[in-house]
Amino acid sequence: MHTINKEIDEIHVVFENVEHIKIPYSDVRYISLAGITESIWDNNILLNNKSELLLSKSAKHLYLIIKDKPEYQRIKEYNDITHIEFLSNSETVYYIGIKWTEDSDDYSNTGQEVRVEGGWITVICNQGEQEN
Repeated sequence: MHTINKEIDEIHVVFENVEHIKIPYSDVRYISLAGITESIWDNNILLNNKSELLLSKSAKHLYLIIKDKPEYQRIKEYNDITHIEFLSNSETVYYIGIKWTEDSDDYSNTGQEVRVEGGWITVICNQGEQEN
């Protein structure tokens, strides 16, 4: 198992409309991203022979438990998480997309479930069945 060599200070939960919520890592009880894949792409539409390849990571599964606070209300209102960003000293360490189910529309992920119990918000996003 590979260990991240940076302390994570906060995460940003990013939504479909590019809005995001900053969550101090002290409010995160548990986070797991699984089924992570990488893609490399370049849109050389101008054919300028200069390459700027972009690396993208996305996960099929997200399991997140955070404290239930009023400032996190947005997470409970809409099923549209698109990315999780991990930050250390205000710098992005990892930026991972969340894959949506095929039957989702442009604004809502049918594979996202949110539960609130015992002072905690639990978010589960599954593109399909969890792999073992």
